Amino acid sequence: MAEVDHHVVGFTGLVPTRDQDQNPATVAEIASIYLAPEVWGGGIGKTLMVAALDTLAQASYCEATLWVLDTNTRARRFYETTGWHSDSAVKQDSTRGFDPTEIRYRRLLARSPQHSM
Repeated sequence: MAEVDHHVVGFTGLVPTRDQDQNPATVAEIASIYLAPEVWGGGIGKTLMVAALDTLAQASYCEATLWVLDTNTRARRFYETTGWHSDSAVKQDSTRGFDPTEIRYRRLLARSPQHSM
C-alpha cells in the first residue's frame, strides 16, 4: 500500500498464479496494481512495484506475471521500463459484457532484498 499525507494512493494485490499453464508453487501473479492518477509520474508506482516484487521473492517465488489490457499503453510502457516483457500469452474476458484483450507480462524475481529497475 502507498500513502501520501495519510491517504491511500496506491496498492497491489498478490496471488499465486491463476493461469493453468503456470506452476503456482513457483509463479506468482500481480492480480491488481493501482495508483491514483494525481500521483502518476512521481515515483510512487515504481516504489510500489519494487515492494511487490520483494514480497514475492521473499515468499520464494521465481517468477511473476501480470495481465494488462492491450490498449493500456501507459501501463505497458511502465511495465516494460521496469523489467517486464510480454510472453505472448493473450486472453479475452467477456464476463462483463464486452471482450477486452489482455496481454500477459512476466519477469524473473531476484533473490536480493532490492530489485534493480
